[in-house]
Amino acid sequence: MARKPRIRPKALCVFRHKGRILVARGRDRSNGASFYRTLGGGIDFGETGAEAIVREIDEELGQAISEPRYLGALESIFHYRDKPRHELLLIFDAEFLDPGIYEREHVEGREGQRRIIARWLALDEMCDAPLVPEGLSDLLQSNPCH
Repeated sequence: MARKPRIRPKALCVFRHKGRILVARGRDRSNGASFYRTLGGGIDFGETGAEAIVREIDEELGQAISEPRYLGALESIFHYRDKPRHELLLIFDAEFLDPGIYEREHVEGREGQRRIIARWLALDEMCDAPLVPEGLSDLLQSNPCH
């Protein structure tokens, strides 16, 4: 019996530096479409979005971050790997406690068995693939760095 599709609660974090944000490039193998996404992941039961961001960044990059600051929420309904997806996303920004991260051209990490390579890119440098979820660019422009 196939599992019923469900809405996934997720938290994403925007790290900003000199007009750029840290993004990982992804690709949907079912249709070849590429995209950029900030880092983060699922919110576990009983966990706040801010707690999820702290945990996810530690798991994926092995890095500690400042207290995440809530920017807003987005809803994303899309297809990925030929399946319908529905996410409710809490968007935060934060800073790495290690200032050396900001001097790197890219930051490497792992999500399970998958290797992550995140790069610092300006929004206008992402012309070859969209920044997802839809609406994130607008949310960032309405919430300048503090």
